[in-house]
Amino acid sequence: MFTEKTLKALAYGHPFLIFGSANCLSALKHVGFETFSDIFDESYDNISDSNIRLETIFMEIQRISNWTLEECQLAYQKIKPVIDHNVNRYLQIKNDLEVYKAYAQPYV
Repeated sequence: MFTEKTLKALAYGHPFLIFGSANCLSALKHVGFETFSDIFDESYDNISDSNIRLETIFMEIQRISNWTLEECQLAYQKIKPVIDHNVNRYLQIKNDLEVYKAYAQPYV
């Protein structure tokens, strides 16, 4: 199951890193979402130790925080198709009550 934070990011087209259980990104992909591997190092998703996974995410956030405005704009151009896909997929799932109940309730 995904949290409301993840579902809101998907619904509103926000890129994200997730500090959840290991393989959380894989679970999102399993239900048809795409992730942001074009701009983020998502290797943290495979780390089973939560402390190491969190440290890896922090390092990625630190790397991203050093981007220039131009780098941010280029990153957005790269991920715009992923954002559009995820918003559309979210709307499809929301309309498919069986999938929606399995993954979203009671969050959204």
